[in-house]
Amino acid sequence: MSSWTICWACVPVMLLIGHCNGGVNLEESGHCDTTSRQCPPPKVEVKRPNIVMVVVDDLGWNDMGYANAEYTTPIIDQLAAESVLLSQYYVQPVCSPSRAAILSGRYPFRDGLAHNVITNGYPFGLPLSITTLADALKVAGYSGHAIGKWDIGMHKWAYTPTRRGFDTYLGHYNALIGDHYTF
Repeated sequence: MSSWTICWACVPVMLLIGHCNGGVNLEESGHCDTTSRQCPPPKVEVKRPNIVMVVVDDLGWNDMGYANAEYTTPIIDQLAAESVLLSQYYVQPVCSPSRAAILSGRYPFRDGLAHNVITNGYPFGLPLSITTLADALKVAGYSGHAIGKWDIGMHKWAYTPTRRGFDTYLGHYNALIGDHYTF
């Protein structure tokens, strides 16, 4: 199985790194015996792209070298030059709603997550009825790995990353963890 990683660091950064070997529609490729519905493995392997998503809390569009020559960010600039760059979007004012929106594809106010940072002791999180981006990518053949600050529910195990579509998780469940240099 191929993999991808999400990193929501205390720096607050989110990074998705992934890879999927993918597949082909066997019926359309002519590799299927349509009478018996038996399909041998495809002869041609179709590679899906790696996925790298970086989301940084409190970072403006003009705060990176690819958008503003005042800043020197050569690695980020190279990634931006070789990637699909999203430049037209809305963000949420704090981290929990931002993360909920990214993982669910929904406006956080629809799920009661628009105004608060979910911290230790809050008895709620991203509703369990919602399919996450990690769940959808797993169905598409990716495995998922999360790194960094989770911040969208931790009061029950069901709300934690490895129960929300990620295969592994390394990081902190809580928000407001302070100094990211010593984390």
